[in-house]
Amino acid sequence: MCCKSFKALVKRDLFSLAVNPAARVSGVFFTLFCFVNFFIFQGFFLPSAGSTDMRSFFAPMPLLSIVCIPSVTMGLWTSYDRYAVLPVSIFVRVLSKWFSVLVFLSFFLLVSAAVPLAASFFGRVEPAVVLTGFLGIVFSFAALSALGLFVSLLFRSKALAFFVSALLCALVSLVHAGAAFSSRAGVQAFLRFISFSCHFDAAGKGIIDSRDLLFFAGLTLLFLSLGAFSVEYGQYSAASESPHKKALSIQYAALFLLSLFIVWNGGIFYFCADMTADRRFSLSEAGKAPFVSLESPLRITYYLSPELESAYPAVKEVREFLYNYADLSKDIAVRTVRVKNVQTQKEAQAAGIFPEVLDKSLLFSTRYEEGEGRQALVVYSGILLEYEDKSVPIPFVLTPFNVEFNMADALPLLNDSGELAMPRRRVSLLIANGLNLETDYPYLMPWLEGAGFTVDLILPDMIGEPAGFGSAGGKSDFSNSVLRQNQPLLLIGSSALNEAQCEVLDNFFTSGGSVLCAVSAHEADFTTWTLSLPAHNPFLSLLKKRGISVLPPIAGDANCAQISMLRRASGQPANGMQGRYGDSEVYEKIAYPFFVKIGAASAAKNHPLTASFGGLDLFWPSYMETDKNVLARTSERARLQYPQEGFYNTDPFSLADFIPEEAPPVLSLKDAKTVPEAGFPVLCAADADFYGEGCESSFAGGRMIVIPDQYFLSRMVEYTDSLYNFDFAVNALLWLSGEEDLLSIKNRAFGDYRVKASNSSEFAHKARTTLILLFAWFCTVFAAVILLLRFYRKKRRFKAPAEQLPEDNASFDDKKGQK
Repeated sequence: MCCKSFKALVKRDLFSLAVNPAARVSGVFFTLFCFVNFFIFQGFFLPSAGSTDMRSFFAPMPLLSIVCIPSVTMGLWTSYDRYAVLPVSIFVRVLSKWFSVLVFLSFFLLVSAAVPLAASFFGRVEPAVVLTGFLGIVFSFAALSALGLFVSLLFRSKALAFFVSALLCALVSLVHAGAAFSSRAGVQAFLRFISFSCHFDAAGKGIIDSRDLLFFAGLTLLFLSLGAFSVEYGQYSAASESPHKKALSIQYAALFLLSLFIVWNGGIFYFCADMTADRRFSLSEAGKAPFVSLESPLRITYYLSPELESAYPAVKEVREFLYNYADLSKDIAVRTVRVKNVQTQKEAQAAGIFPEVLDKSLLFSTRYEEGEGRQALVVYSGILLEYEDKSVPIPFVLTPFNVEFNMADALPLLNDSGELAMPRRRVSLLIANGLNLETDYPYLMPWLEGAGFTVDLILPDMIGEPAGFGSAGGKSDFSNSVLRQNQPLLLIGSSALNEAQCEVLDNFFTSGGSVLCAVSAHEADFTTWTLSLPAHNPFLSLLKKRGISVLPPIAGDANCAQISMLRRASGQPANGMQGRYGDSEVYEKIAYPFFVKIGAASAAKNHPLTASFGGLDLFWPSYMETDKNVLARTSERARLQYPQEGFYNTDPFSLADFIPEEAPPVLSLKDAKTVPEAGFPVLCAADADFYGEGCESSFAGGRMIVIPDQYFLSRMVEYTDSLYNFDFAVNALLWLSGEEDLLSIKNRAFGDYRVKASNSSEFAHKARTTLILLFAWFCTVFAAVILLLRFYRKKRRFKAPAEQLPEDNASFDDKKGQK
């Protein structure tokens, strides 16, 4: 009987919600906003900007619930519910209201599932991550619906119930932001603990965390119990001493305590399931391998500032990620030391863990040091590995991806018998374009050393003929040369190399050496931005023999950097500002086509070097001609500029029409002014047996990477803030060193969610078709629901009123008034 009555109540409540204009508008608004935000506001169809990462789809849902859920729950407890006598308890009636709201909201979530389905046609969408996200948002909606229903039971006014519910929903969704205004770590931790957005974060990433689900389940039970208790207890007078009233208080007190126990103690015994396809938030097999074979105990100590733990929740994932190592072996112990006083600070610094200063704009902060008008947070977040009598510090980590990479990189140092202070990887750096390392490439050396490389700087004059050159078999002995076959060479520029030096480099590569070549067919002046052709560049001839031609034309692209340039013009001052020498000075934002941006969408996905390609910014890149293992290209709207009498037009103010809106087709490469459909190659790689057609077998050698830009690691990155150029260089050197396992761990930080976007008319047609079909889907579903409601209401009119419950609030109020 109870089950049948519950179904009847749910059916009536669902119908009431369906005919409620405010509830319908809220549901439609929720669905359409998720659709528009993901595809339009997030730039889904823009080249190099679109992403199929479902976190951007789920991210606005907790904020949308601030408005949508109060609109659905306001006035849900009607006059009929207050006065009607039904064969069910008050708690069951409240439960039916809550369940009908959850089903109603789940319907609109189901309709919005068309968004990730449509996104899957443009890139990678993981179904398990989508289902995990929907599971998390359903649990969040369950708790918020129970909260809204509780408020609806307290206030008979719909308007008052809406505003109070919206205020409380906003409070529990955004309360974590209050951590920025408190100096107490305990207060910050509590604010993040009660934040619904923080508890939904893991589900949005694709992680099922039992602590978050129990948090929402416990609060749902709490608010439902509070709502039912407020109704039942209100039926008794304050002076009543009825035994039923006392029993009622005891029953609901037990429910309150149970719900609070679930919320507060859900983290005692918990489980986390990483549902991502490549288990990005769990230890990889490559990351486990170095630790399972340890013969002695390993101690892992994580030094963490409580301020950082409260202000930046990602470090919680670092701490939990470290416990995965303890699960690998009983000989691995993990502990966390919270650096919160002078004693623990000295302990951390003695272990080689020193504080870092983070900008306030990056993190919520609690303790600041003033300097140069900026506020910064001084924090510790480092790891110490202790094995036998050796120890290695990992100075600073913020994400679990950095942890796995740094742990796998540092562990071999504990097994080495040599000096621990020396990094185990070395790279040779040869700058052969006449520029200076300190002034023209100031960020390169610190970045490589920070990534664990020891850099051996080589000057062109230091390259001599290796011992044994020209010996039988064509092999050379590089044991006495500055070029070492067991470490990769980073070659920047080539105009300062002569024929003999190029021959040595060729012999180095043929003998098994690996090289990253960043070379151009032209020279640039960083002051005037003028380009010129060198008289002779024999190294480019060497590359041509290997099937890679770097040619004089420079490539410009519509996908380029936006830079601020100062224009000086004689005449009247601009904006009332008088410039030097009597000229006016005006800053203009210019799309400079020769600062080419290479997005992740244009990179090959089947190569370890570009599996996690974060992008490249190239500065006056040369045209490269090769069809061998091209890993990245420009967009389809790129064009070439040929030198006129050895010079180029690089004036930013005269290139507004360099990239036309619609590029004409290419007739021939000789007369090319636009790019072929695939784009110009800007990155290629070759293994030992992957060279140009017609090359002799004697050219077989080590690995080679070629980028037709000798300035992509220079100080020109200051114009575009392209620090990812240096990260790509680190990836390239890891691949050249043969450390694919370590590179695969590093690549796990970047999921391949690139949209297969382009500027072609075919892609534009596909995008328009997708948007139209989605909009038609939403309209069809909502129209069908309205028609079904009209049909159902018409059908109900032919039934006897005594055989059914009143269909809406107004009908019961009218009948009550007639009596």
